[in-house]
Amino acid sequence: MIRRATVLLAALAALNSCRQPIEIDTRAAEGIPAKIAIEGLRDLLPKAAYLSCGEPRVEISQSEVTSWTVNDKGVELLTKTRGSFQLAFSAVRGTDLAKLPLSFELRVFAETPKEPRKDLFHFNWREQEPARRATELFEALREDR
Repeated sequence: MIRRATVLLAALAALNSCRQPIEIDTRAAEGIPAKIAIEGLRDLLPKAAYLSCGEPRVEISQSEVTSWTVNDKGVELLTKTRGSFQLAFSAVRGTDLAKLPLSFELRVFAETPKEPRKDLFHFNWREQEPARRATELFEALREDR
């Protein structure tokens, strides 16, 4: 039993090390109107297969989310058992897109009281295009530019 658990942990560690960054030129994101970016995120975020929050550290499957709110202030999602999670666009300090073995992961960095650029939210899609588009839309809504 212990041997099986050790093999499983080693396999999971190997999968995590297979993160391949995807470079995106986000300069064009500055030209996306906020209204269009908000509408786009309203459409894309509920289609993410999996997401996680870094503070508190929580992993959430899409089936756990009861509602999404995306407005000019930010993103809020409500879950069945874990409560509400929020991300203010005013706190967003950058994004990072990468290919994982089974998905494409968008990391959203935000300013927190303890860190100026914390890896706060991860959104995962099975296909690259929605992850790439969401990256551009989050960049368009950054207020620190």
